[in-house]
Amino acid sequence: MIEIVLATDSAFHFKEMGHFKSRIAAEDFAPDGEDKMTVVKMMVHLADISNPCKPFDLALTWTGLLYDEFFKQGDKESELGMDFSFLMDRKTTNIATSSVNFARLFIQPAFTELVKIIPKGKVLLDNLEENIGKWEEIKDEFEEKKDQKRNFVEESRGVIKYDVDKVIDEGSDPLANTRTLMLNGDF
Repeated sequence: MIEIVLATDSAFHFKEMGHFKSRIAAEDFAPDGEDKMTVVKMMVHLADISNPCKPFDLALTWTGLLYDEFFKQGDKESELGMDFSFLMDRKTTNIATSSVNFARLFIQPAFTELVKIIPKGKVLLDNLEENIGKWEEIKDEFEEKKDQKRNFVEESRGVIKYDVDKVIDEGSDPLANTRTLMLNGDF
């Protein structure tokens, strides 16, 4: 199990992707046998980074939440006098451009390989292509938003929130409602 979780670390993406790709191409590829762990690790990793393959409205919302987190980290790095980590500077990062680049560099090649062993996964690649086109269309809009200090995705604002004080006082599960919304797709 630990090996599978560690495989979700994007620092190992290209190494794991190379191994996955070479095993798929091998004549002795055995997804139900010797290569089972390779396939499972790659599938869990791809599930972890699959946001760009979701329908655009859902991908947009989650992208906004991701960049909110990135930019908060960048703000903290700046406050501490540190250099910004990659994509964490709200003043220089174009969310749409970064989304296109991430999709083309990481997601598209990885899911292209996955579809070779799970052909029904092509719907994910189709969504991805459509989403890349939509991000391309709004790159300039995000450049303007960045310059106007409005570098965020409006669609993700207020989507997932809870009252921390209430959680602490009542001991309730802050994610219970979020899990229900996620399962139902009711964002």
